Amino acid sequence: MRPAAKVAMSGICTALSVLLLFFGGVVPVLAYVCPMLTGVLMVVLVRTFGYGTAWITYVSTGLLSFFLVPDKECMLMYVLFFGYYTIVRQWIGRLRPRSFCTLALAAECLLFNAALAAVNLLLVYVFAIPMDAVSSNKWFLVGFWLAMNLLFFLYERLLGVAELLYARKIEKRLRSVFKK
Repeated sequence: MRPAAKVAMSGICTALSVLLLFFGGVVPVLAYVCPMLTGVLMVVLVRTFGYGTAWITYVSTGLLSFFLVPDKECMLMYVLFFGYYTIVRQWIGRLRPRSFCTLALAAECLLFNAALAAVNLLLVYVFAIPMDAVSSNKWFLVGFWLAMNLLFFLYERLLGVAELLYARKIEKRLRSVFKK
């Protein structure tokens, strides 16, 4: 694949990712959904253009979103988890044997929970975003954590379906477009 094609696709995915993150910052309900959608874009980059192009897109999207995205929670969810998770997941998927699938899922869940804790700590202590009375309630935090873990497992399934759909329907066409 030509280097110009990789740079072009990386630029397109970076622009689309920043746009999605900006939209997630403008519409508060989508603060967690939009970083997930940007992670799905990484499936295309890893499978078609390789890990290098995906990492460059992740870094450039992270830097641009730091300055352009108004909601720091949305930006941090991308930078600390959803941006690189798809790339790392592709790499882990090639290394792990099928017998350790449950162990790998537990490690991925631990990684997600560590990133979620880091996002919340950074929001409160670095960006000085105060926790309001509702979110400082112990049961609200437990419910939020459980809902986020459920969302992570659904995201994991979505990535598997998106990768399968991309491999069967889109990848061959996209490769032929960029080979010309």
